[in-house]
Amino acid sequence: MKKGISESKVQRMRNIVKGDYTKSVNTQIGYKKSDKKQEGDIWEEKNKTWTIKNGVKQNISKLQGVRNIIKMPLTCPKCGKVMRGSLDSYHWKVDKYCLGCHAKKITRLRAIGKYKDFMKDIVKKNKLSEIKDLTIEFEEWLNNTSTFVTEAGVIEDWDGNVDKDKLRAKFKKELAEWKKHLEEL
Repeated sequence: MKKGISESKVQRMRNIVKGDYTKSVNTQIGYKKSDKKQEGDIWEEKNKTWTIKNGVKQNISKLQGVRNIIKMPLTCPKCGKVMRGSLDSYHWKVDKYCLGCHAKKITRLRAIGKYKDFMKDIVKKNKLSEIKDLTIEFEEWLNNTSTFVTEAGVIEDWDGNVDKDKLRAKFKKELAEWKKHLEEL
């Protein structure tokens, strides 16, 4: 049995001693080097989408579109003013422009006499959204079964003998009153 170091390993060691670290010692056949990607190219690899930005390979997330919507730009798209600070950030999230543009809009609405209608409309939308959330929460609470098993193995019902149909009817009646009140605004 012949034990020894293979010729390719010896050649590799010679290359390292000479300082030629990148020189190849083996010849490979049938291997195609993948095409070089350039700035801005988009491709799929291993079920992920990739791109090159500023010379760096980056993964494109499935939520990138949402990030682009939420991310505040450096300047206001309406007036071009630099946006920095918490108030500009808030108005970007709500109105998609800066605090200065919002102030101009409010001033214009006050000048033409439509500010009160504008504010009533905002309050009405907020209350309707609140009512929608309360309705969903009420239905979840009503449909939730309140039974528990104690350590002794006894099943306890914590319903309180509440008539769900009566509660639902009372809730719908109060909702109708709230909606009527909102329409009067």
